[in-house]
Amino acid sequence: MEWTPQHDRALLDEMSFSEVFQYKKGTPERGQVWDSIAENLNAMEYPKFKVLKRSCRDRWTLLRGKYQKKMTNEIKASSIDVEVNEIDTIIVELIGKKDAAVSTGGKDNKKVEEEKKAAEQIRKKGHGAFGRK
Repeated sequence: MEWTPQHDRALLDEMSFSEVFQYKKGTPERGQVWDSIAENLNAMEYPKFKVLKRSCRDRWTLLRGKYQKKMTNEIKASSIDVEVNEIDTIIVELIGKKDAAVSTGGKDNKKVEEEKKAAEQIRKKGHGAFGRK
């Protein structure tokens, strides 16, 4: 499939709507969100899509990389006026959502660790009740 600006916009809109970054990278939940994004895009009449979740993730990585490279180049050549289009605006919003999810991830990790410790203590207490060591 050839990606056009209309395809990119549809992908980014679907990503914004689906809140793909609310789940940690590599989790089954995040994979399910990417699956639903691919299914929703494939169901569209215009622009016509034929994608898998992998191609959606790869396209997002490419768009994000191109945007970041563009911004780096424009910062180096500060005399150039920055041309911002709709796609760039959506990419900035998605990067912000991703960064926000990553920054709150540390708190979630502490909570998960505490829950693991509590579950381990309960298991230890439970083994004693059943005569196991």
